[in-house]
Amino acid sequence: MNVLFELTQRYESYFGDPGNGENGFSYQASLKADRHSEFPQQINDQLNQWGLAEYYVPQDLGGKLVGYDELFHLIRLTSRRDLTAAIGHGKTMLGAIAVWIAGSQPQQQQLADSILNHDAVALALTEQPHGSDISASDSFCSQTATGYRLNGSKYLINNARRAAALTVYARTAANNNARDFSLFLVKKSTLPDSALSYVPKLLTHGIKGADISGIRFHNAPLDASALIGQTGQGLEIMLCGFQLTRTLCTALSCGAGDHALRLAWQYAHQREVYHAPLAQLAVIRRRLGNAALDVLIADTVSLFSSRAINILPQQMSIISAAAKAFVPASIEAMVDEMVDVLGARAYLESDGPFSSFSKLQRDCRLVSLFDGSTVINLQALVVQLPMLARQRRRQRVDPAMNAQLGLLFSVDEPLEALQPARLKLSSKGQDFIVQSLYEAARRLSDVEGFSAETLQKLTRQLGQLRGQLDEIDEFFLQYLPTTRISPRAFAMAHDYTRVFAAACCLQAFIYSHRLMSPQWRDGLALSACLDRLTATPANLDDRVLDQLQTTLDKHQLISFFPLPLATSNERGAR
Repeated sequence: MNVLFELTQRYESYFGDPGNGENGFSYQASLKADRHSEFPQQINDQLNQWGLAEYYVPQDLGGKLVGYDELFHLIRLTSRRDLTAAIGHGKTMLGAIAVWIAGSQPQQQQLADSILNHDAVALALTEQPHGSDISASDSFCSQTATGYRLNGSKYLINNARRAAALTVYARTAANNNARDFSLFLVKKSTLPDSALSYVPKLLTHGIKGADISGIRFHNAPLDASALIGQTGQGLEIMLCGFQLTRTLCTALSCGAGDHALRLAWQYAHQREVYHAPLAQLAVIRRRLGNAALDVLIADTVSLFSSRAINILPQQMSIISAAAKAFVPASIEAMVDEMVDVLGARAYLESDGPFSSFSKLQRDCRLVSLFDGSTVINLQALVVQLPMLARQRRRQRVDPAMNAQLGLLFSVDEPLEALQPARLKLSSKGQDFIVQSLYEAARRLSDVEGFSAETLQKLTRQLGQLRGQLDEIDEFFLQYLPTTRISPRAFAMAHDYTRVFAAACCLQAFIYSHRLMSPQWRDGLALSACLDRLTATPANLDDRVLDQLQTTLDKHQLISFFPLPLATSNERGAR
């Protein structure tokens, strides 16, 4: 926790209060760029000056990336201020991930040096005729006597024009199988001018300032050293890479959710209706309370899923899919709910204190599409859930599970660098996080600070969660895969993401309870989160709203953990 605390403090003290328009990285500066669909270059430069790009580069290559929870946290802090800036800057990590996983040592070092020199990197993956169906890609890279020759067009590419290098996904064979595709690291400076052309920047409804465009390759000559990994490994490398990047995408949603709730909370307490603050109305209190729970759940799921990258890389095929299917959709729905709190203010983009809401709402709707849409991630779960169900029937508790869970959910435990070779396309029937529900009752009783009444309710909720998991497993034990996934299978996969989220919240309290902010330690919010995840009708305890008010008064991130934000009107970089 000390590492995240110090990282937050250093970041926030550098950039200052985003509500202060005199700061360079402020809501006002972001809105100005957005209105003109301009890339937020000044903010991008400040992020580089602070050192964010260093966290995209593994430590053994000269950067600062070790624990993926730190990178998650920095993206979350950036997204709280401006999703466009976070996405535009953070896409370098997406562009580089294939090289970190499978690149040669010279490739890795050259790319690391480039990123540390503040060069942007892009991923040229999708194509206009095929959308997210990358198995239908037409771009072709043919082998020559000295290397390769690349032809084709890539479309809807973030930073296509700004990037100094691109990871390009291209067909290298036409055998109609998964080994038809390879990846190449393409450095623009090595290509003749005639080898590249661009699709102009596209106008988008959200992240209007981002460089969303396209790039065309015309007989682009590539050196033999441009190949990442082996010929035919492109799809496998990308699928493993997405296990990391789709998990980090949840940071974008968490930042947006924190910002949206603060705006709605502030408005509800300032706006008077019937001679009293809007926040006194029961319907508004319930919306704000549910929103607070949604942000707390999303933060917990995302933080510990990011830690899992280092600790359980062999299970990230299931963890990343569950986190990505759950968090962005949950936060998007929560932000939409806040429209009913803000009313007309949700649509105004004047210079008032609530003018940034409309932008963040437009921006956050795109996150669920990144690195595999919600449907694609649910489909990835459906494919693996039968094996998980069979494994749980054979063995509910794995002897190696508790030690791994202790490291994963003890937020102050240092992490060792990721070993990319441990990433697998399938978890082979293992999901320690969800399996932990079968032992959680015994460990919950050891958590200090819970009243007897709260512990009794948590135990009852845990039994309900196990019942839901048994129902999901029973369905998938009987499930027969077909070419078309049934609506019922999708619904069960969605239910699994909620069980997964509940397990994350429970284990966070079991292992990191003493590190949480004092206002959250009594377990009331945890119990309310479990009610929310099990769709249990419940009267939201007003004490949970008081706990949220304490968090806001202390200028802390909306999280179970005490992470300090810049105080009101604090000056930062300009």
